[in-house]
Parts: sequence; structure tokens; C-alpha cells
Amino acid sequence: MNEFVSSRRFHVAASGFPSDDAALLKEVGRITGGAAYDVRLRMKGDLPRTMVCAKSMSDAEDIAARLNDLGLTTIVYREEDLPPLVPFPVYRIARAGALLKLLDRRGNPRMINTADIVLLVYGRRMITSSQRELKCERRFSMRNVPMVGMPTSSLHTEVEINRAIAREDFLLAFTFDPDAAPIEFSERGIDYACMGRFIQPTKIENHRAVVKRIRKLCAGVPFDERLLAGQSTNLGEAFYNRRRAPDSSWAYATLIHWEMLASRSEPKHFTAPKREPED
Repeated sequence: MNEFVSSRRFHVAASGFPSDDAALLKEVGRITGGAAYDVRLRMKGDLPRTMVCAKSMSDAEDIAARLNDLGLTTIVYREEDLPPLVPFPVYRIARAGALLKLLDRRGNPRMINTADIVLLVYGRRMITSSQRELKCERRFSMRNVPMVGMPTSSLHTEVEINRAIAREDFLLAFTFDPDAAPIEFSERGIDYACMGRFIQPTKIENHRAVVKRIRKLCAGVPFDERLLAGQSTNLGEAFYNRRRAPDSSWAYATLIHWEMLASRSEPKHFTAPKREPED
């Protein structure tokens, strides 16, 4: 079952499961109403996982409180609020002291103080692309030779779809404010000419150099690599249309951010803010 796509449901996600605790598994199943097999699979994941979907915020908060009592970190969010904002896609990077001066491809600026960054999520997405190619072929027939004295021909066309899967690494920088859009440094999105004499031969080498530099500027900031395994890019057409997200990496990274915010509170719980409707 897709964790993110449907309409107006309230998710209760949890993390912090022990490696093997049969009693906890049984109690989580009792609270969430899930089958033991399904609960066991969800508890094995490294990432925050949706344990149950509720029909109202009050029901979701009640379930989250009971899971909190078991020592789990919980997140409650409305399905349509994940991810809350499209990340700022970095194209050019410049530094001015502790400030990063960032531009996207349209020239829109964003300034951020590295001291405001509280989480770096490093991951890998698998991008599926397709390209349509029109092929034309002239075919000859000898069937009409007795009548016209020569072969006849006709033009046949067909559309061939070529599909390819590519890998892309990305770094998302989050601030403490859950209402602020994260900043995305993607392998294919950055103009590496801004690196000057430090530019490397390949994009992946340049991207790793950018990530290394940002980590150095954000010394002490948590660096989460749980998304390096790569995530599915297919969340369904409804999700693409509503959020304009290229894949599930933004949603997973947002859950990691909310998990961090939850872990810093007592009890360890975070309720995602309601996103304002888009114009």
C-alpha cells in the first residue's frame, strides 16, 4: 500500500522500534488494529513508517499518545500536507561569510545562514524517464506488379517508447521551522561552473564535493543518510498533480525532518502544521 497517496486521511507515523520485541509488536498491533505480520514489517524499517490512518485528527492524536506511552517517536500529519512545500532547487551557490547566497534556474535568490540549518538529509533517487520516437518505414509490395508493371509502396509509421532509469544523489537542508521550504542541492540541478578551479570531471564528483563543503560549513548538524538506498519514484498521478513532486524522496525526507523535531520534544511527538491551500 502506498503510504502517501489518498484523500484527506490522518496518518500516524512512528519510529524508534527495538530490533526485536514480541510484546511491543503485540501491543502496537492492538493499538493500531493491524495484523501481526503487517506490524512486524513496518517495525523493521529504518525510516518513520505510517502505522495507521485515522479519519480525524483527534483519533490520530489519541493513537499517537498511546504509541508514545510505549516509548515510540510519533508524527501525525494530514495526507495532503506531505510534503508541505516544494524545496528550493539550487542552481548556483556563492558564499558570503556564514551566509549562503543561492539562486535557482530562474534567478530567484535565497539567502540562508548556515547556523539556521538543523538537519541535512543525503539520499539517492531513481528517476524513470521515457522518450517517444517516431519511426517511419517505406514498405514495398509486389502484389500489383501484374497490373501496374512495378512494385507499389506505402509509408508505415509507429511510435516507439524508450524507457531508462537513472540515479541522482541529492542533499536537502532543513531549518528548525517546519513551515520553511527545505533547500535541495541535487546532482543534476547545480551549475558546477560556480566551483571555479575546484570543478571536477564528473557531476557525481562535483556533487560530492558540494556536499562535503556544506557539511563542513554546518559542522555539528545531524547528517542523515538513510535515503541513500534510493526510493521509488512512483507515487501516482494524483500525488504529482497535487504536490508537483518528482518522486517520493521529498516526502521521506520531510518525515525524517519531522522525526527529528519530534525527538527534541517531550513527549516525543510532532503534529505537522496544516498547509494553506495553493492558489
